[in-house]
Amino acid sequence: MINPFIQRPNPAHAPANAKYYFDMTEAADDLIQSLEGNKNFINDFILHLPEDKANYAYAEGKWTIKEIIGHIIDVERIFQDRAHRMGRMDKTDIPGFDHDMYVVSFDLSARSYEGLAKEFMTVRQSTIELFRNFQAPHLDFVGTANGNPLTARSSGWIMIGHALHHAKVIRDKYLMD
Repeated sequence: MINPFIQRPNPAHAPANAKYYFDMTEAADDLIQSLEGNKNFINDFILHLPEDKANYAYAEGKWTIKEIIGHIIDVERIFQDRAHRMGRMDKTDIPGFDHDMYVVSFDLSARSYEGLAKEFMTVRQSTIELFRNFQAPHLDFVGTANGNPLTARSSGWIMIGHALHHAKVIRDKYLMD
């Protein structure tokens, strides 16, 4: 039996900005293995962040490290829902969301890195379990989200690339002294 998870996403089945996230994952081809590996990498990354930088923002109007982690979790939940709906072949256009409002409306300053890491791990494990039950038709049904084409497969790769992107931002802009 052919493993339906060993296939890269089709950029035509995702918003134009998804190519950036896909490119961050270009060395991988197995979606489930990549979700698992990324889960462990992001968990370890969060748990090794310096406490003295937790509520630090490198410039006025930028998110803190904890807010970025909260954003990664929020986006995972949104794209998990999108993947679920695409996997159920839902033809309804899924509306977009205001990621800035999600961050500013929820104070994460008192949260610990351990708590945020645990929440990320729980949400990502739920994503993995959702994907484990998809078959090729579920993975590749093209629906729409925010007026753009999207498949469950594309959603999974976006989640991985999005988390990697923000880990890179934290490393490059928040941890440089």
